[in-house]
This record gives sequence, C-alpha cells and structure tokens, in this order.
Amino acid sequence: MTQHYTRARLDSIGVPNQYETADFYLASFLKASGYLLVGLGRIGNRTVFKFEDRTERSADILAYYNNGGSIAPLILVSAIKEMKALIHSV
Repeated sequence: MTQHYTRARLDSIGVPNQYETADFYLASFLKASGYLLVGLGRIGNRTVFKFEDRTERSADILAYYNNGGSIAPLILVSAIKEMKALIHSV
C-alpha cells in the first residue's frame, strides 16, 4: 500500500497557507490546475511539494481521486515533466 504525505498549514511567520504533498501525480495535477508551487522539501528519500493553498483545494483533490478533473492532457503531461525535472534537481 502506498503511503501518502499530505498536510495543510499556516506558517507562524505570516507565510500564506501552504499545502504539502509527497504524492507525485497529485502534485502534477495541482500544478497543471494552476496551483503555485512555492517550494520543495525532502522527507527521507521522498520529495515533498509545497503549494500555495486555495479554498477549493479539497474539492480539487476529490476531483483528482474521482477522475473528475478537467485538465487538458498536454497540460498535465507538461506538468509531469516539469515535476520530474524538479525532483532530479533537488
């Protein structure tokens, strides 16, 4: 079973809400959906993608898991390629 790491938080120094996930394809979906990638981190050998949070994030994630997203395939493929490049640069 795949273990996913997801978390939303408010940074104590005034950084806007951020959403973090180690799920590569979810991160690619969020990037393709227009979420702003604000950082990368590591937990062991896994890359954690940090996005600026949105109020509609929960609905977007449900759409992803229920195959309800409406992203053009080429935009998603481009996001996957960008995220892979980021993983290999960290």
